[in-house]
This record gives sequence, structure tokens and C-alpha cells, in this order.
Amino acid sequence: MIIKHFKVTHLNQNDALNFDLRFNEDINVLTGKNGSGKTTLLKLIWYLISGNIDRMIFFMNEEALFEEILIETNTFSLNIRRAETEGFSQKNISVRWNIGKGEQHISIEAYAENGFYQFLNKEILNRSPNFSLAGVQTLVWQEFGRSQRFIVE
Repeated sequence: MIIKHFKVTHLNQNDALNFDLRFNEDINVLTGKNGSGKTTLLKLIWYLISGNIDRMIFFMNEEALFEEILIETNTFSLNIRRAETEGFSQKNISVRWNIGKGEQHISIEAYAENGFYQFLNKEILNRSPNFSLAGVQTLVWQEFGRSQRFIVE
């Protein structure tokens, strides 16, 4: 699987924390100061592409509140958005995806009540066999001919 685009708006309810990353097909390096959000971004990406969307929803409510998150890969796209309402609650979340069958949409209530996350997680995993983050940290510290560096401030 190749991640093409990752976008997060208003991370931690901060209007200044917006990330819009377009990735190269080879190596991309994410750097920044301590506490700038690098690990949070990596966790969000992992939840979305590893079939752990239900854990991401929990993470979103406990640690990393955001308005919208979008990930596009060469096999699927997924968009999770909080409705613009007064305050933030889990019930204001909608999920949109396209896994080769056209764009589909569901509210978070239906997503949870129908066990739909199991279906969506399975579909994502079927599209990304053999995915693993093992060794990624080691790769970041090696030199490569062509890479893209994202600085998080």
C-alpha cells in the first residue's frame, strides 16, 4: 500500500494545527520538536490503514480530538469528520470511504451499532496485506537518495 495523502484539521481543537501531507512513493521523513504532534499523526495513520478504525475513534475522543481526517492510498480513501455543531461529541462523527466500490457514508451511531467497523476494518486489511510498521523507525535514520521531509511545528 502506498499512502498518497494524509490530512488532519484542527488537531486537539487548535485552529493552528492543520496538517496536509502529500507523500512521495518512496521514503518520507516526519520531523519536528518534542510535543509537536509527530507521534499523534503516526498513530492516526496507523489506526486508519491497519484496520483499527474503532480504536482510532476511541483515540480521537480521548487524546486527539480533530475536526476532520482524510487518508488516501493507492487502494482506498477514508474520511472521518465531526459535524459542525456546538461542542464535540462522539455522536457528531460521520465516516466516508471508497474501497473500490464507490464512495459510501455512514453515521458513527450506525457504524458502532451494526458492528460495521468490523466490515470496514476487514475491507481495509484485505486491500493492504503484509502491512507492517516494523523497521520504519530504523529506516528514518538512514540516508536515502530521494526523500521528502515534513517538519511539524
